[in-house]
Amino acid sequence: MASHRTNEDCTLYHEIKLDLHADVADWNPNPGYEGLLAAGTYQLDETNQVRHGKLYIYDVNEPIDCNQKDGLTSSAVIDLPSQGIFDLQWVPGELGGSQTVVAMALADGSVRLLDPVSGHEEVEICTCDSMALTIDTIRDQDGSLLCTSSFSDGGVRVFQYSNNGVHPLNDWKAHSLEAWVSVWSRVEDRKGRIVYSGGDDALFQAWDVRIPESPGRLFLDKKTHQAGVCCISEMESDPNIILTGSYDECIRIWDWRNSSRPICTLEHRTGGGVWRLKPHPKDPRLLLTACMYNGFLVYRIASQGEDAWTMKECEHYPHQQTLAYGASWSHRQPGQDHSRSLVATCSFYDNLLHIWSPSTSCFSV
Repeated sequence: MASHRTNEDCTLYHEIKLDLHADVADWNPNPGYEGLLAAGTYQLDETNQVRHGKLYIYDVNEPIDCNQKDGLTSSAVIDLPSQGIFDLQWVPGELGGSQTVVAMALADGSVRLLDPVSGHEEVEICTCDSMALTIDTIRDQDGSLLCTSSFSDGGVRVFQYSNNGVHPLNDWKAHSLEAWVSVWSRVEDRKGRIVYSGGDDALFQAWDVRIPESPGRLFLDKKTHQAGVCCISEMESDPNIILTGSYDECIRIWDWRNSSRPICTLEHRTGGGVWRLKPHPKDPRLLLTACMYNGFLVYRIASQGEDAWTMKECEHYPHQQTLAYGASWSHRQPGQDHSRSLVATCSFYDNLLHIWSPSTSCFSV
């Protein structure tokens, strides 16, 4: 289950062979639960065209030690027949008295909430005739849970979940092809109001979802990306900076300060389609990326003046060689030795989940 390797660039603590193709991982952000890691799998059965998945929960002990055989505990394995997992996310904060609820976007078209630790009853947020591709959750001002999901038919949906149940808020056709991503803005004056979306039609858009049933489109960019937009992320230390990743093998930095729409200020080629962009939770200019056929890379983003940015590669992870899909930073506060910042990554065709830490040089500003 575990394999330990160290080189001058990084330290691999655990290598876990999953039963099906590994495509998504997420560390629990909630205080006291940061050692919990969720991993999801998705695999198409070619004989009957049915998609299967499993949800895995691991408890990673602290302090982690590459020689510690019991540093990793498998807490749960949940079989999801006919429900391959495309995306998952730990719900922030408490939900129904629990801080171990996972939101999942599934291949059968459903979006579900499940507590794999406490075993609370599963909740179906929505179901659709097309595949659910992504899930993103935040807290509304009243403490209720806001969810947005994107679908393979190009649709995007927004829901609210509270003690009173599920309330659909918006459902619209955002893209002409697969909507690969929809995410909430987390900037204070946009939180709960603006959703970003990207699709296989190469469109990058933002929507004001306060308008019931018919969100207002705030901007549309259809010329910059040369292929599908796969992932979108804000950089919390710089609230007007937005990052996009695309099948065209570029990470782009967008500035949304003095304009009605963001302006692309940097294009950086990665050598692979950019499926995940994950800023470090404590150092948002340190960026973990899953670049498909070019593996997992860590970049340092730096400002070179008011409108100029640079990206420097500081780690190219060498130990996973197949399609790079899942990537997540641990939310644990690292010690003075920044190499203790943990990463979980999923490579698809070899079914591997890795837990590792980048080199300390990545944290040198």
